[in-house]
Amino acid sequence: MKNIFKFLADSTSRNIRIVFLSIFIFLAATTQTQAVGSCRGVQAGTGVTLPKWEKGDTHTIKIDMSGNFDPDTKYYLKIKGGTNSDDEAQTERFEINKNGTYTGGDGTVTLTVQNGIVTWVVDEKEALANATASGENDTHYVFLYEVNVSLKKNKLCEVGTYQTTKNNTGGDCKLFISQNRRGDTCYVPGCSEAGDTTTTIEAEGLADGNGDPFTGKVRFVIGTDGWPVADDDTVSASGGKATGTFKADPAGTYSIFVEEVRGGANYKFPDCEASFQVEDYCDDRCEETKTDVSSGAVFVDFALCEQIPDGERGDCEACLEGGVDGIQGIWTAIGCIPANPESIIKTFMTLGLSVGGGATLLLILAGAFRLSVSQGDAQATKDAQEQITSAIIGLVFIILSITMLRFIGVSLFQIPGFGG
Repeated sequence: MKNIFKFLADSTSRNIRIVFLSIFIFLAATTQTQAVGSCRGVQAGTGVTLPKWEKGDTHTIKIDMSGNFDPDTKYYLKIKGGTNSDDEAQTERFEINKNGTYTGGDGTVTLTVQNGIVTWVVDEKEALANATASGENDTHYVFLYEVNVSLKKNKLCEVGTYQTTKNNTGGDCKLFISQNRRGDTCYVPGCSEAGDTTTTIEAEGLADGNGDPFTGKVRFVIGTDGWPVADDDTVSASGGKATGTFKADPAGTYSIFVEEVRGGANYKFPDCEASFQVEDYCDDRCEETKTDVSSGAVFVDFALCEQIPDGERGDCEACLEGGVDGIQGIWTAIGCIPANPESIIKTFMTLGLSVGGGATLLLILAGAFRLSVSQGDAQATKDAQEQITSAIIGLVFIILSITMLRFIGVSLFQIPGFGG
C-alpha cells in the first residue's frame, strides 16, 4: 500500500514537472515570437519609396533607442531583400549608452550613436538599387539584432521596410510595325494586309529596372478583337532592341504588347503596346515612313513645316509642339492658331474685323478715286458717294455685329472665347 502511494506521489510530481516545463516552453516560444515584432522609436527611413539609384546616393534610418532597450547590450542593424533573404547591408556592433561614430570601408561615417539616438546612413548600392528585372518595386527589410552574453545573435525586432522604385522600367519604348509587300517596306499607321504576308514588329528603347538597355528574353503578345491571343513570339532582346514576326489573318483590329519573360511571372514594359487595323487588301497603298506607333509615342507632323521657308519653319514647328502659351496649335497661312475653343474664336473674330476693316478701306479708296475722276458727271458722282457711304455703313455693321456676338456669347450663352 505504501508503495502504491509513493508511486502515485512520484507520478503526480512528474506530471506537475511536465506541465510546468510545457508552460515554460510555451512562454519562451511566445516571447520569442513577440520579440520579432516592430521596433519602437523609429523616427525616419521606413515606409518610403526611394527614387532610382544614382552613384553617391544614401538613405538615412533613424531610431530612438534611449527608452526601450537595454543600454548594456550590443546591437547591430541589418537590411535584407526579404524576411529570410540574403543580407544587403549591415552596421558595426554598437551600444546605446556609448556615444560615438562608426565608419565604413571607405572611411565615411555610416553610423552615429548620440544619447540613445541611432542614425544609420546607408550607402551600399545593393540596399538602395532595385533589381535589374522589370516589374514591381523592390521591398527592403530593416531588422535590429542583439548580441547576448554568450555572443549569440538574435533578431530582436523589425525596424520597418522601404522600397526602391523601378521608375525607369520600360525605358522609352518605341514600336515599329511593318510589312514587306511587292518589294516595298510599308509601315503602320499605313495600310496592313491580311493573309500570308509576314508582319514584323521592332521594339526599341527597352530598359531594365535600373534604366539600362534591356538584354534578355521578351515576348510579343498579339491579340485580335476581344483579345483572344492570336499569336506570341518569344525572342531575345539585346541593347534594348528586339524583333518579332507574325502573320495577321484574318483582317480586323490587332493589339500588341511587349513583356519581359521571367521565371514565375512576366512583366509588361510600360507604354510598349499598340493597336492597328489590318485590311483584306491594300492595293498600292504603302506608308514608307518609319513611324513609332507605341502608346507612349507623341505624333508631331512636321511635313507641313518642311514646305515652309526657313524664316518661318521654326515658328511652324513651335506651333505644332505647343509653343503658343503651351497650347498645341494649327499652322495656317495667317500664322499659328492655338487649338482650343477660346483661341480659335478670338482669332477668327480678330481676323473678321481685320478683313472687314481692310475691305472697307479699299472700298472707300475706290469710291474716292471714282469721285475724283467723275469730271462733273452727276451720275458718276452719285455712284461714288453711294459706294463710300455703303463702305462706312458696312464697317459700322461689322463693329455692331461683333459687339452683339460678344454680348450674346458672354451674357446669354457663356461661350468660351467671346469675352476675350
